[in-house]
Amino acid sequence: MKASAPVMLLTLGFLAAASWVASSDRPAQPDSDNPEITSCSATPATLKNNRINFIRFQLKFKDDGKNLYGGSMCINFNFVPDPGQTASRPGLEPPLPVLPGGRLVGARRMPDGTWTTFYNYPLREAVFKNATGEFILYFGLLAEKYKTVTISPWLSDATHKNSNQVEVVLNRSTESSGPKQGYKVGQLAYDFTLLDKSKNRKTLSNYRGKVVLVNLCTMWCGPCREEMPHLQSLYMKHKAEGLIILNGLCQNYAAEPIRLSDLAKWVKAYHTSFPVLADLFFGVYNPYTAFPTPKTFPLNILIDRTGKIRWKKFGYSADILSEMEAKILKLLAE
Repeated sequence: MKASAPVMLLTLGFLAAASWVASSDRPAQPDSDNPEITSCSATPATLKNNRINFIRFQLKFKDDGKNLYGGSMCINFNFVPDPGQTASRPGLEPPLPVLPGGRLVGARRMPDGTWTTFYNYPLREAVFKNATGEFILYFGLLAEKYKTVTISPWLSDATHKNSNQVEVVLNRSTESSGPKQGYKVGQLAYDFTLLDKSKNRKTLSNYRGKVVLVNLCTMWCGPCREEMPHLQSLYMKHKAEGLIILNGLCQNYAAEPIRLSDLAKWVKAYHTSFPVLADLFFGVYNPYTAFPTPKTFPLNILIDRTGKIRWKKFGYSADILSEMEAKILKLLAE
């Protein structure tokens, strides 16, 4: 049994968002009562090759009208390909930036060969009720084949007044970042870092020497919810032998960006004792699936003690669960 993102909902959301983006691609200079982005930064400024980079995106704002809560943030990502590379559509292979639970609302190839993608992020954090504040997002970014990625956010308040648009440029390093990593069975698994509900960072490579089951799912996915008690049972049964489960949540019950507060609700609902993490804007899911459309959940990935992917499968059923446990036992015995 598999769950896919609701096609009608996503289609309607795409049309509405695409229309909005087209009308405000480059926001006009805001009036004095419009919101304003006063500063914006992203670290690290230099992206590593061959892995999912963990980006800290910080934005400071001013809004005298205090109308940002209930509005949205639109983020434009512009990918400039390496010289001699043919730029592929972000979303079909790994260069797509993935923000906290955000949705891709548009993508287009520019005349110069670069790719531009748009994300819409609803502003529901309490900080946006204030006249000034700071907002931080953490997301994964895999930028192979692209020499620079420019992040250009702007804000739209609840009354549809736009802020200024700012730019942050990230450069990809030309230096080697270690052994080749990937998303296919037999490859060394893409390393990643995600946050838990307490903002603790959990990094895949820190679990070398253990058998790791990476489970990527959403809170709205029925099969994902059905699977959770079985994963908890599996973990309790085999954790002493070296099994660790990393559960990455991509979206909440409303198919909206995952918040850290959502993680606590999930842990409480399913009594999980393994790490539950926020895969904000599909930062891990997309690179590990080569960006499928539509997205399908759950996805389970088994990684051996050396960090290699040994098994992957979409969906949940009794047969898949039995197959997964047999694979886990085999890897634990190696």
